[in-house]
Amino acid sequence: MDDKKINLPDCCIACTACITACPVTAATHKFRGPKMVGPAQSRLNFAQNDSEASLEYCSNCKNCDIACPSSVPISTLNMLARAKYYETHPHSQRDEMMGHPE
Repeated sequence: MDDKKINLPDCCIACTACITACPVTAATHKFRGPKMVGPAQSRLNFAQNDSEASLEYCSNCKNCDIACPSSVPISTLNMLARAKYYETHPHSQRDEMMGHPE
């Protein structure tokens, strides 16, 4: 794997541009924001193995990627964290039905 890809969360300069561009953060205070559940949580995973439950609110609209001046793929980091979260937590019935319509 490329060294640049490994350190992508560290490229975040914590400017909060992603938070101001996020429609979910504007709609609810339950979502901590793309920066806090993406790059910041990726850094914290080195200290503790914990998952962020508010990732469920991310709509993956990618506005955070567009707004980021450091070109950190925040939506990708969020989706990777969401995948890790669902390894140990069950999907909701809504997610099961939407993900498997057949």
